[in-house]
Amino acid sequence: MSKKKKDMYIMLNSINESLEKGEEALSEDVIITYESIGLSKEYGGKILKELVDNGFVEGFKEIETNGAPFPYFRKLKNQSVTLRGIDFLEENSSLSKFLSKTKAFKDSTPFL
Repeated sequence: MSKKKKDMYIMLNSINESLEKGEEALSEDVIITYESIGLSKEYGGKILKELVDNGFVEGFKEIETNGAPFPYFRKLKNQSVTLRGIDFLEENSSLSKFLSKTKAFKDSTPFL
């Protein structure tokens, strides 16, 4: 799995977990910040843009900024992870588990 896809998975999963707890994702009231999931503001903004543009999340509006090095988003009232986003999480969770098991097998088997 590519780094970008992993980072999309991490952010989407964090948003989903926050929303399941009844919290607002990426709000000023703590919850998730880009830094809390190991991403810089610049890169985190780009990853969130990917999630929004690909229809994985709703409830985030990109704010027009002149010359900003990364996209800024404002949260709206009804944030959600879409069915497409849930499918992405499920598919990549399974893939991640499979790759991890394959690597463990390869590491434990000499001459492979």
